[in-house]
Parts: sequence; structure tokens; C-alpha cells
Amino acid sequence: MRCPTFITIILFSVTAQLAAAATPPAGVMLVADLQYVAGGDVSQRLDLYLPEKSTDKPLPIIVWVHGGGWSAGTKSQCPAIGYVKQGYAAASVEYRFSQKAIFPVSPVHYVTKDCPPFLIMHGTKDPLVPYAQSEELAEALRKAGVTVTLQKFPGAGHTGPAFHLPAARKLMQDFFDRNLKGKHVKVKAVPENDVTLPAAKKPGK
Repeated sequence: MRCPTFITIILFSVTAQLAAAATPPAGVMLVADLQYVAGGDVSQRLDLYLPEKSTDKPLPIIVWVHGGGWSAGTKSQCPAIGYVKQGYAAASVEYRFSQKAIFPVSPVHYVTKDCPPFLIMHGTKDPLVPYAQSEELAEALRKAGVTVTLQKFPGAGHTGPAFHLPAARKLMQDFFDRNLKGKHVKVKAVPENDVTLPAAKKPGK
């Protein structure tokens, strides 16, 4: 099985559950509940966020897959909306939960040389997904010759404010700009101290 031919970013985080699509900010247009599987399940829909000002140029798209352990959650909140004003489109995807469609194995078993670049961001104190799983995935990608950046968040859990620190946001921006817009920017893991909250820092650091 080949990996999808789009840029991949894995952020081990969850979103709050709401009933309807997020209200877009000024300058952003929402096209809600687009069916992406013809004749598929009612849950196989997505919300598309586009700049209100039309453009003749194709827009790179960021796809947000919400958290919830594959058994809960909703597409109603889409953190990628913020990138729309920076020249991107964003899609927030609803999908069948594991009660209906059980995914058979770990993503590491689907790694091939055809996989797109990966940015993996993971807290070392994640109680739901062990950090070691990201290390295993990153190593498998490297062995396959795939470009991968693994960003460690010391002391961070499955979600939290550390993932929204300026250094983390810049890393994501650089990753998208390089791989989706072709900009000549470097993408590399930032110093751990820059993505560590004060309470999680060791004395003397």
C-alpha cells in the first residue's frame, strides 16, 4: 500500500467536540459537508475553508484529521483555518469511527519510499500514545529514504499549550511553506528548550 501523495504532518493532539462546522473568520469562506466518498457513509464528509477573495492560481491544501482515538470527535474545529489567510486552503475531515471501520495495523507497516515528507510532533509524557511509537515511525521513514522531522516536546502530554508555542508554530509554517509552496526554507527540529513550558523545564536549563 502506498502512502498518500500529500504532505504529512502528525500532531498528537485532540480537539474539543462541537456540533457544527467552525465559524470562519473574516476573509475566509466555508463550504460545509462536502461528500468525499460517492455513496459512502454519512460521516465521510469534509468542511472546506477557502479565501473569500478568489484567485486563478491553485491553492495548496492542508487536511486536518481530528483527534478522538478513532472512536469520537468531530470535524467542527479546524486549527488549519489560520493558514487560509496565508495562501492555503484547509479541509477538516469527518470519517468513520472504529466502531464501523477498524483500521487493521499501525501506520509503521505502511511506510514505503513513496511516502511524502513527514513532520511528527509528540509530547514525551503522552499518556495515550507512547512517544516511542513516533521514534519507531520516524526510524522506519528514514530507512525508507523519506524526509522526516521528529520534534520532541519534553514534558508535554497528548495535547496542551506547548504545541502552540511560537517555535512550534514556526516549525509547522516552515514545513508547509517548503513542501506545499516550494519555498526555500529549512525544516529542522527546534531546540527542545524552545518547545518546553517553564514548569516542565529542568533546573538550570
